[in-house]
Amino acid sequence: MQTIRSFGIVMTDLSQTIFPKILLAIALLLAITFFLVSCNRSDETPKSSVNLASAKWGITAEDWQNQSPTHILSKANAETKFQDILQAAQNQNVEAMLLCGLAYEWGIGVAKNEADAAHWYRAAAAAGNPIAMLNLGTMHAEGRGFPKNAATATKWFLDAANAGNAQGMVFYGAMLANGEGAAKDEATAATWFQKAAEAGNPSGMVIFGNALAKGSGIAKDEREAADWYRKAAEAGDAFGKFQLGNLYASNASIARNLIEANENWQNREAQKLWREVAASGGNAAKDAVDALKRVYGIDCVKVGENYRCD
Repeated sequence: MQTIRSFGIVMTDLSQTIFPKILLAIALLLAITFFLVSCNRSDETPKSSVNLASAKWGITAEDWQNQSPTHILSKANAETKFQDILQAAQNQNVEAMLLCGLAYEWGIGVAKNEADAAHWYRAAAAAGNPIAMLNLGTMHAEGRGFPKNAATATKWFLDAANAGNAQGMVFYGAMLANGEGAAKDEATAATWFQKAAEAGNPSGMVIFGNALAKGSGIAKDEREAADWYRKAAEAGDAFGKFQLGNLYASNASIARNLIEANENWQNREAQKLWREVAASGGNAAKDAVDALKRVYGIDCVKVGENYRCD
């Protein structure tokens, strides 16, 4: 935003010319213009405060992309600073609107209230925030804060995807692939999965790999599927490791094409990947435990939230 400078020097120079009446009119016009611009700038103040708020709360673009809501709210000190965040949101700070939505949705710093969460997500989405669009889609899909509505959820996921949100691309593609909220369209779904994968989203890499492995909406290509699973695994995604293990265990040619080794390499690598997934816990751990038992007869013991597979 450009700062409007004083016209004092210009007016002084002009006052020495032979057109004092014209100059007086010009000076008056400039003064009126400056006043009107100043008034208009007051409407823009909340927009400029977004960057200030981000610096104040210490939340980075990487945080918004990769971290959990609880982590983000912790960085914003929402437990003790919620009233400050709420005031900024009421002053039209878009990031604060999103933080308010998260705080109300998760009950951090304020009593959990999904209706209030939806209110602030709508406000942030109206201002163009793609994360708010994504969260609104999720709430509509799950029937939280709104009546469950797959069509409305799909609309919000598409808005988030079009705004460049990679997770929105994944969710919109999933709705199309399953025919939820829109006509089933596996080809378009695969296109969105590919966009998410190419944007660096690990979930997108896995689900695009699934489409390639199965030939869903795109030509079947297990080699390329393995490449995307490997990229997801390298990014730390447990499902990427699990699916890569599946390919290694079931397709020896894929394993040999990926690395030169003896004929048992794929079995050792699949076991290694599945053991890592089981040990890490999370949603994919049980699948890895089942696969180790089914394919190799390996039993795993649950230790806390994780598994030990000897």
